[in-house]
This record gives sequence, C-alpha cells and structure tokens, in this order.
Amino acid sequence: MEIEFNMNRIGKPDPGQPASKAGGVRQAPEDAAVLQSDSLQAQLKAAPDVRPEVVEKAKMLVADLQYPPEQVLRSLAHLLALKLR
Repeated sequence: MEIEFNMNRIGKPDPGQPASKAGGVRQAPEDAAVLQSDSLQAQLKAAPDVRPEVVEKAKMLVADLQYPPEQVLRSLAHLLALKLR
C-alpha cells in the first residue's frame, strides 16, 4: 500500500517515459562569442601601455615622505592584527 501525503504535487514521468525538454530555448550562436572576443582584443590593443598622468601621480606619491598618512598605516596595522587573532 502506498500513501500520497502531498496531494498538490506535480506528477513525474514514468521511468520508461522520457522527459521532454523545454522548447523555445535558443542557444547564442558561437560566432557571437568570437565577435565579442575580437572586439575585446581590439579594445585592449588600442589602450595605451603607459598613462603619463598616472606615472606622474605615482612619482609624486613616492617622493612624499608623509605618504601614506599615519592614520592609514595604523588602520592597516589594526586590520592585520585582527586577522592574526
């Protein structure tokens, strides 16, 4: 004797009955991925290797003896100490 407790359950297919796949689902064409990859490669090649404004800012920060500020160093030290516990 088999007792069904869930009267609202969705029926499952019989073991011999193959489950049907949901129709209407379309796969993106493989060409789309290739085109997107080519586009990204072109953008990467167009980007400059060196940004002079960033290099200048880095040089200024390296020359500044007060960089990074004491408060930043203390905060980092505090966070690292918490991780060691």
